[in-house]
Formats: sequence, C-alpha cells, structure tokens
Amino acid sequence: MALMELTRNPNIILPGMLIITTASLVTSEAFGKRSLFLTILKSQGLSYQNSPVIQALRRVSVGAIMDRSIFRTERELTNEEARKALKAEPKWLLVEGKQGPTALLPAVDLARYLEDCEKEAEEEDREPPKTVDLLAIPANRRDVAPVQYQATLEQALQEFDTTQAEALYVQRHVAPMIQRVYGIVLKSHIESYYQYRRS
Repeated sequence: MALMELTRNPNIILPGMLIITTASLVTSEAFGKRSLFLTILKSQGLSYQNSPVIQALRRVSVGAIMDRSIFRTERELTNEEARKALKAEPKWLLVEGKQGPTALLPAVDLARYLEDCEKEAEEEDREPPKTVDLLAIPANRRDVAPVQYQATLEQALQEFDTTQAEALYVQRHVAPMIQRVYGIVLKSHIESYYQYRRS
C-alpha cells in the first residue's frame, strides 16, 4: 500500500511484493538475520511473541495466585517463639536476613524438628536446646528472590529464570524504604494455574 501511495500506480504492487519477499527470504535464510522491525523490538527489550501461553500469563498478576499463608521470622528463635510462630498455622516460614528475606521453608519441617528434639531429650533425660537456627535444622529450604505485587506471571517466570530462585516473595512499597511482603509464589503455582486454565 505504501508503494501505491508513493507512486500512484497500481501496477507496482506485484513487483514490490516480489522484491520484499525475496529480500526477506535472503536476509533470514542466507544471512540468518531477522527483520529490522523485530531487531529493534528485541534491542528495546520488548517481546514480540504472541503464543497463547504468554498471553494467558500476561493477563494475571502474581497477587492472584500467591500463597498468603506465610510467617516472617528471624533466623534464630527460642523454643517458645518457634511454637508461637507455629500456632498461627502458617504453611511457609520466610526467614529474614540483613538485606531482607533469605530463605523459605515449610512450617511442617520446624514442627517436626521440635518434636524430634523433645523425643530425644526425653529419651536421653536432658533438656531440649533452647534456641532454633532455622538455617541449620534439617528442612526443605528454598532460595528466594523478590517480585513486585503488580508483576504479571510472565514477569515472575522471567524472574525465576534470571535469579535461579526456587521461590519468589511478593512485596510492595508501602512507604519510602519500607516493603511489605504479601505472600510467596512458586514455579509450580504458575504451572498449575496455566494447566488449570488450559483444561
């Protein structure tokens, strides 16, 4: 259409289409290069993929599928603090570090450890340890990375790939220098969401 508008001659459409098609084939097949439009998009960090999976993941935020059953805690706890944390019946414990959350572990692992310590103490007739180091007890710990509350599931997947984290904690800026954690997202959450939507 641009050729016709520039020349005002409809006879140029067919030769123009042949030239553009030939040029595109030579560029992609002979030189292995993409079109200028796709190259510019990629250099700007914009995605040009429109698969149904990507479209579905772009429509949903991490806030819709995150697990809110978490309890933020310090690395070292007394036995009383550990039991108090378990009374809230969280599914996950988010271990705080100096620069923010550093690890995620199931609350069941802490409960199992406390029970084992009590049994061992009764059998050996001694007192159980007074403190619990959440990064030293046997548990299925996961490395964590942050993701913003407004992020889409596609952005969360990209965050998993770039950080190599096993879980993402969902946070939002509520005030300058203050971040609030709302929940956690696992890769399995995203995969199960997509499979549920597909079926």
